[in-house]
Amino acid sequence: MKCRSSPLLCAGLALTLPLALTPVALAQAERATELANLPFEQNRPTEQTAQQLMEELTFQRATQTYLWALPLLNTMGMRDGAAEAFAILRLYAPAEPALDGSWKPGDIEKAQ
Repeated sequence: MKCRSSPLLCAGLALTLPLALTPVALAQAERATELANLPFEQNRPTEQTAQQLMEELTFQRATQTYLWALPLLNTMGMRDGAAEAFAILRLYAPAEPALDGSWKPGDIEKAQ
């Protein structure tokens, strides 16, 4: 990829971007290590460990549900926005004016 801005700006971005992302990666690694080192007694989770793991599972499920809902919400927003901005024509089956050729674009009524 060719740098279209000044070479100094591109070099600065190339050096600072990895440094900006490093704290996020370290925090993720620390969280995974914290969960991996939770206490177990006789190969069974303690009451506190079970509680922490359930909280983590609930958080992961909520995050995944949110991410999965984003495309649907985007589609619904585009649908609703288009309904307000544009005329919507719904033809479920050809009506008599469509079959005999007497239908005109002015015959469209706003749907309720």
